[in-house]
Amino acid sequence: MKSAETQKRQKPPAFLKDLDWHKFEAAALPVTKVYNPPQLVSSCKGVCARVSMCFNCLFTHRSPVCAKPLIPCCCASAVQGCIPKLADVKLSEPDEWFVKMLSVEHPNTPEFLKGIFWMEDNYAPEVLLTFQDMDWVSGEQGYFNPKYSWTNDPTCIGTTCLCMHLNNSPSTAWPFTLSPNGKWININPQWIYIPGEGETITRPDGSVVEMGPRDMIRVSFKNASDPTSGMNYQYLVRLVAYVEDGKLIKTKAYDELRRRATMNNIIGGCPWGYYDCSAVGENYIFDAYEPLSDRQRLLFPPPLEVMWPDSMPAV
Repeated sequence: MKSAETQKRQKPPAFLKDLDWHKFEAAALPVTKVYNPPQLVSSCKGVCARVSMCFNCLFTHRSPVCAKPLIPCCCASAVQGCIPKLADVKLSEPDEWFVKMLSVEHPNTPEFLKGIFWMEDNYAPEVLLTFQDMDWVSGEQGYFNPKYSWTNDPTCIGTTCLCMHLNNSPSTAWPFTLSPNGKWININPQWIYIPGEGETITRPDGSVVEMGPRDMIRVSFKNASDPTSGMNYQYLVRLVAYVEDGKLIKTKAYDELRRRATMNNIIGGCPWGYYDCSAVGENYIFDAYEPLSDRQRLLFPPPLEVMWPDSMPAV
């Protein structure tokens, strides 16, 4: 087997080499205990909020701008049609394609990272992903290629993100590094926090966030090596499906995923028809991004030796 260490792979961020993990984790503890995604919070009120909401409608998971397969607003659909093997799937009809998405598994994948995960409250156009087809060169170090097993909305923004990753290769794969105590994953240079069993996560109002087994929290700090610098992004990484004894198992989180994917549009004053800009409430950003696009686009993972030819032996 070729060693990935000898190949031209991206290196983990330099600050990890000398990071004081104990100090980092102590500083990050207050952030890990409270779930309050800053990207879904705004102090904008009144007319400002209405203008902001109508602008945000351009980027929601269901935005039809340049996405509908109708001339002249069809550039996203046209681009998607030029991508070989691009799958068009539905979150509400998952069984067949979930199994296909889970058909590739690296033998070194940590058990808690097996399955399909939902990026809940991520307002980027990315919705589901898997970690098990990463190149896990060890139990603590892996490489992730977002070209595969990473679903995008069929919107203009989703198509742009999809195209950004089409030329990804092992040399551009994102390095994943697990902390010594297994509570954190660094994703060059962002973070995922792994709560312990029974650990309580609350919202600012004190209500408890229900966390399922293997659910995690994605978080970004303004200074990636310093949690005291402030948080600027946060969402839940929810396990929605996995295979056990050859059978596909869907979790409780999948029920919420499906609810958001099939909920009715909110028709109102917004020119794009997905939010009532004339009645903007305190949670207007969350309300706009809560509905998910039932349709998703993705490239299914090829065999490991095709994805990772520099480290996996040819069959």
